[in-house]
Amino acid sequence: MILISTAIVILHEIYGINDFMLDQIKYYEQKGFTVYSPNLLKRASFSYQEAEQAYEYYYAHYSEIKIFTFNYIKKISQLHETVYLLGFSVGGTLAWLCVDEVECAGVIACYGSRIRDHLQIMPKCRTLLLFSQEPAFSIEKTVRSLEGKQHTTVRFFTAKHGFLDSYSANYNPDTAKAAQQEIICFLNETFE
Repeated sequence: MILISTAIVILHEIYGINDFMLDQIKYYEQKGFTVYSPNLLKRASFSYQEAEQAYEYYYAHYSEIKIFTFNYIKKISQLHETVYLLGFSVGGTLAWLCVDEVECAGVIACYGSRIRDHLQIMPKCRTLLLFSQEPAFSIEKTVRSLEGKQHTTVRFFTAKHGFLDSYSANYNPDTAKAAQQEIICFLNETFE
């Protein structure tokens, strides 16, 4: 089997493959990556106004979404020499769950707030965790718990959950730009 290029698997937010995810796919394709973004919901995306329904749907299907994600990434890893995972929100938490289970070059998790429920995980690959302010729990405690882990870089941004999403009410252009630079630096370090 011939392995091809470097790939990024983008794991979407609770809403599914929406305009923000499509923008991310395009952005990384323009950077030269082969990009995959599986529709973990296996349905049309939810609108931001349907947040409650999106959460209910996601958690009702969580077990099958997790199994599908692990299997999907394993298949992509057979096609590419280098595979990164990039997840947003619930996708960020899914990416974190993969760091000790799936073979990949690196994991980037953007505001995966449920990472706090899985602090026992020990990453086997380079990992970049980008956190936002979270009113529902102490993000500082989570960050402190993760900072000493091998292969792990943790960044905290004083912005609201969803700050990278230009379609979200929580979008913060300056913080989004800084976070995007962190991601690009992380990806570039692998090739040096």
